Amino acid sequence: MLFTNGEGCWNGPDRSLKVKLRCGLKTELTGVDEPSRCEYILPSHSPFLYSGFA
Repeated sequence: MLFTNGEGCWNGPDRSLKVKLRCGLKTELTGVDEPSRCEYILPSHSPFLYSGFA
């Protein structure tokens, strides 16, 4: 999921957030990263992404 056009950073771009969803046994946020100024990545896990196919 990508969220754009957030609040502007001082002397920088508008904030944005990319949520990276992965299959997991429980719903949890596993951290946050800021690879460049005011651009955030939020890795997370959820059992709701499991399709049941092996």
